[in-house]
Amino acid sequence: MIEAKALEAAAAPPVITAKLRGMVRSTPIRTLLALIVTAVCAYLLLKALVWGANRLGVMTWVHYDYPVTRTVYLNHSPYLTSISSEYTLSWQLLALLSLVLASFVGRCVWYGDFRAAFTRRARWLMVGWILGLSLLIAEMELALRGDIPLATRITGWKMDVFVVAWMLSGSYFCGFWSWLMRRLGVPKEDVFTSDMR
Repeated sequence: MIEAKALEAAAAPPVITAKLRGMVRSTPIRTLLALIVTAVCAYLLLKALVWGANRLGVMTWVHYDYPVTRTVYLNHSPYLTSISSEYTLSWQLLALLSLVLASFVGRCVWYGDFRAAFTRRARWLMVGWILGLSLLIAEMELALRGDIPLATRITGWKMDVFVVAWMLSGSYFCGFWSWLMRRLGVPKEDVFTSDMR
């Protein structure tokens, strides 16, 4: 009796049909699935990182007892805004870190292979993203808060100069990181980026 049931189960058609296998391999469905997984992982990682940082005493959110007036410069004009709470720079860096780590997970889902997220090229690119975006976030925070020594108040043409300098700093960092990757022999393509399956 048991052998007959085992033979029937072995003869049954597979649960995953060729049509379903083709759907999972199609690029739009893989992309959508990878985006959903990346967004969920980024949210959960951010919550976990903020919780861990708060447990270690790092402030990620500042709540003021009374509204604080801040000057924000937009389109060459100063605007006064009053805020009662705000995220800190450490929260922004944790958000960046959670996005980069979640992109590893999304890469695994998109390629359908765990090794795809951990190739040498992928690791170098992710570290470059973390360092480069951290640099740009820090520059923007310093500029908007007026903490840059040479330009304590960025308005008018100074804002244009700052935006150009900000973009150039990102471009120079990308050039430096590309040079460093070439110098250390990081391949331009790997098994996963050379074929799009």
